Amino acid sequence: TFERQGGVLAGDDQLLQYCRHVIGHPAQFVLHLLGEEPPAPAAEQDAWHSSELIQLANVTRDIEKDLERGIAYDPALRPYLGEKSAGVGRAEAIATIRRRLTGLALVRVAAFHRLFRGFARHRPSTRFAAVLMLLFTDRHYRAMARRVGLQPWPGPRSRTMVVIRALPALVVPAFAERIVARVAARSAVAAARLHPTGG
Repeated sequence: TFERQGGVLAGDDQLLQYCRHVIGHPAQFVLHLLGEEPPAPAAEQDAWHSSELIQLANVTRDIEKDLERGIAYDPALRPYLGEKSAGVGRAEAIATIRRRLTGLALVRVAAFHRLFRGFARHRPSTRFAAVLMLLFTDRHYRAMARRVGLQPWPGPRSRTMVVIRALPALVVPAFAERIVARVAARSAVAAARLHPTGG
């Protein structure tokens, strides 16, 4: 698709499909390992949305780097393909897209929360891995919010603090649930500010 369209994805439908191809299918495999067979349709949908949340972190992080190598995840960035300069127009376009995609990602934290409640919280190692992944993903989006001019919400700032915050999830399921619920609630508020129409 990238090759056919000159290095650019045409819109959010293609972007989200890309996210599903990268992380969504592994997420579905994990869902099959952890739960009933076959998984309920609602759980499968939450797994797709969770994969989009995680892969959009990579997309929003690497916009400049991807443009330099001739890849853009939004048609508005087509004029800047292959550019390494940080001109005002390019910077403004990137900020606009980064802001929109951060909002698009944050509305998907609720799906991660539902998936966690249904599956991940029951096994200590899975519970810890899920909390750790969410906290690292949340840390990334707080940094993205700061870059697009939104006041970031509270959370651990360093990688070490993320790990320390997640460790009790290994032994205390209720603690893990509180962390995930808190991140989901704060993300919903931030998403409404960044992406009011949802997605």
